[in-house]
Amino acid sequence: MDHMMRSKSLCFLSILLFTFCAQSAFAVNLGAMRKSLFKIHVISQTPNYEQPWAQNPTQSSSGTGFYIGKEGIMTNAHVVADGKFITVQRDGDDRPMTARVRFIAHDCDLALLEVQDPAIFKGLTPMTFADFPEVRESVNTIGYPTGGEQLSITQGVVSRVSYRRYVHTGSDSHLLVQVDS
Repeated sequence: MDHMMRSKSLCFLSILLFTFCAQSAFAVNLGAMRKSLFKIHVISQTPNYEQPWAQNPTQSSSGTGFYIGKEGIMTNAHVVADGKFITVQRDGDDRPMTARVRFIAHDCDLALLEVQDPAIFKGLTPMTFADFPEVRESVNTIGYPTGGEQLSITQGVVSRVSYRRYVHTGSDSHLLVQVDS
């Protein structure tokens, strides 16, 4: 696998799982990580390709993003795809802030969001990517999965690493990590 594909795959893996290794470091940094996490709310509307003159109904969804520095929040492209209205909220903050997609890369399922008021990032530490986890290594995942308003923190074990076609576009393969909890 060439260096560019490996870099894309590792980046994709990191955002998809938002996985943290080393339990003791995780416990120490949980407070800082929580501050740098955002719940993303999206109102989207997909095109109607069969009847282009008609509009599909809008849909509401949510996902997880994290502050990466330079007034940017990284998330998955599938979270914000076809987004018409996007807001972000820090953990524990009940005030949503409007955001927009600055860059989107469907091939690696990544998107970078920017907000109107960068003051939301004041005092935050940008997230960094962890080393690549090994099979049978204990990992933690943190984020806002489907079905809840609260931040979810789960401990699990890496059970498989494979290079396979990824579902979002169906046209690209990526390094995927399966975590069993």
